[in-house]
Amino acid sequence: MERQVNADRNSEAESFRAWAPDFDEWSESWMGVAEDLAYGKKLLPWFAGFLQALYDEGLSRKTFAQYRDHLPLVAWL
Repeated sequence: MERQVNADRNSEAESFRAWAPDFDEWSESWMGVAEDLAYGKKLLPWFAGFLQALYDEGLSRKTFAQYRDHLPLVAWL
């Protein structure tokens, strides 16, 4: 069965960043102390790859948001 691409997508946007516009500021929002910032920035490329793969799968915006919104939990561990 072929998956339909969600109609909620912006046809011009080819990146998960359309649905996570604040992504580049995530590491600042996670940090408790200044030393956390470097670790948070190292996580961003891994999270970007994961979110792009989800976006490319054609998930609905709601499903994508559920995955996106739980990623900070990984950073806090």
